[in-house]
Amino acid sequence: MSTEAVENEGVSKEILDKLFATLKSWASDMDAFRYEMFATRLIAAEYGRPDAVIWAQAWYDDLIAEERARAEQHRLAIEEREQRNQAARAEFKAGKCGNPHYQAFLDTVEHPELLENNAPYFAWFSSVQGAFSRQPGIRDLDEEERQMAWKAFLQKHRDEHLAPRMNGVATPLSLKPVFID
Repeated sequence: MSTEAVENEGVSKEILDKLFATLKSWASDMDAFRYEMFATRLIAAEYGRPDAVIWAQAWYDDLIAEERARAEQHRLAIEEREQRNQAARAEFKAGKCGNPHYQAFLDTVEHPELLENNAPYFAWFSSVQGAFSRQPGIRDLDEEERQMAWKAFLQKHRDEHLAPRMNGVATPLSLKPVFID
């Protein structure tokens, strides 16, 4: 539709509804006079006043452009996140993980690609943690000593149960301190 035709007819109800909704969403941040000026101009655009129609159409076009830009940013963010997730899944299926505790577990699994959920990891971790906490004197150690003992225990346990696919070479673990009771 040409601008001239719109000027004679006024702005469509769809455009007015969107512009009034936007104006209402801004109401708390505007003073009453400014709000009234916008509303008056929108009403003039509804009745076909040429300058108001052009102004309303330009505002509407800007809103649509902003919505499209936000939608595109959102789409790109989703696409980027999905690519990261796919890469992480592929890495996980290959037996690699950024979490050092989970990596220790994966090093003990012959077919990590067959894991469907985290239940086996949680069972393994609880078992290892339980065995660690049952060691004599472990609770008497200060925090730093206990963390060092935990790291050594975890690595020893992992090395003793290394999956054949690892060919005797465990993944280096960068264990950060965790609270173990």
